[in-house]
Amino acid sequence: MGLEIDYLFHPRSIAVAGASESPDKTGHTYFKNVLDNFKGKSYPINFRAPEVLGVPTYKSVRDLPEDVDYVISAIPNRDIIDLVEACISKNAKVLHLFTARFSETGFERETQLEYEMLEKARAGGLRILGPNCMGLYYPKEGIAWGRDFPQESGNVGIISQSGGNGGEIISTGASRGLRFSKVVSYGNALDLNEADLIDYFAEDPETEIIGGYIEGVRDGKRLFKALRNASKRKPVVLLKGGRTQAGTHMVSSHTASMAGTREVWEAMCRQTGVTNAQSLDELMDMLVAFSTMPPAKGFNLLVGGGAGGRSVLSADECEEEGLHLQQIPEDVRQELERQDPFFGAWVTNPVDSSIMGGSNLTPTTWCS
Repeated sequence: MGLEIDYLFHPRSIAVAGASESPDKTGHTYFKNVLDNFKGKSYPINFRAPEVLGVPTYKSVRDLPEDVDYVISAIPNRDIIDLVEACISKNAKVLHLFTARFSETGFERETQLEYEMLEKARAGGLRILGPNCMGLYYPKEGIAWGRDFPQESGNVGIISQSGGNGGEIISTGASRGLRFSKVVSYGNALDLNEADLIDYFAEDPETEIIGGYIEGVRDGKRLFKALRNASKRKPVVLLKGGRTQAGTHMVSSHTASMAGTREVWEAMCRQTGVTNAQSLDELMDMLVAFSTMPPAKGFNLLVGGGAGGRSVLSADECEEEGLHLQQIPEDVRQELERQDPFFGAWVTNPVDSSIMGGSNLTPTTWCS
C-alpha cells in the first residue's frame, strides 16, 4: 500500500464528534488540540451544546457547511452507524474511532456492530482507524491526542496497538531526546492495520526509523512481507505484547486480537531483519541507539570497555544475538604491540579495559 494512505496524515479539515465543554471529557481534549494546533478547518459536533470552546457546534456531521476529510469519534458505540453514514454523506476519507466497546468486549452484539460498521464504511469508501484507539500524533500538521506532546518533528515513526503504550513511548522518548515524524495508535485494527502502517512508514520520507508495539496480527503473510521490505530500507524495532498465556488472554480483551506464539513471532523477526525488543525500556534503548548511530554494515563486531566479567557477558550477548566477535586483525595487533608491547600481546575481543591500567594506550587508541 505504501504512500497510498498518506491522506490519513494530511487532512484539510477535522470534525470531532462528541466535542465537549467539559475538560475531563476526551472529546474536549481532542477538539482543544485540533483547535489550538491544527492548521486546517476544525468543526465541533455536539447535538446539545450550542458551542464548544467558543466555536459554534453542529448537531451532526451532515450539517457541516462543506465536506470534511477526517472525523474523530468520541461518542458512544450505539450512535456509531449513524455517524458512519453521516461521514459518507460528507465524503470523509477517514473515521478515527476513539469509541470503544466493540469486539474487544467478547459480546456477540458488539462484535456484530463492529462488522456492520465496517461493511458500511467499505461500501462508502470510508477508511476506519481503530476502533478503541487514540489515533494520530503528527506534530508537523498539529495533530495530537495528548495535551503535552512535543510540537517539534523528528525522524522516528511509531505504530502502537495500545494508546497508553503509544503515549508512553512519546513522553519517554521526548525525555531522552527523541522526536517523532508520526505516531499511530490503531487499536482493534478493524480496517487500517499494522501491515498498512509498516508499508507506509517504509516509504515515508519523513521517517528514518520505525518502532512499534503490536499485540495481534490481522494478516501474518502480509505483515511478513511488509516487515521484510521495510527493514531493507530503515531500522525496524518492534515490541510484541501477548508473548505468554496470561498476556495472550489480556490481548483478547484489550484489542480483540489473536496474539500468536512467541516462537512464531521471534522467527518472523529473525527472517525479516526486525529488532525484537523484550520490554518498553528496551524498545526505547533501541530507538535511541538507532537515532544516534549509523546503520551497521554487517555482523562483525569489536567490543571495547568493561572489566573481565563485563567482557564475558558482552561476548555471550553478542553471540546470542547473532553477532560475530572477530579476532583482532594482525596488522592492528602489531601496531598495538609497537605502541605498548604488553597490551598489544594480550588484547582480545572484547577488549578488557582493566588491563589498560598504566598503559600508554587509551580506549580510543585502538578504535582509531
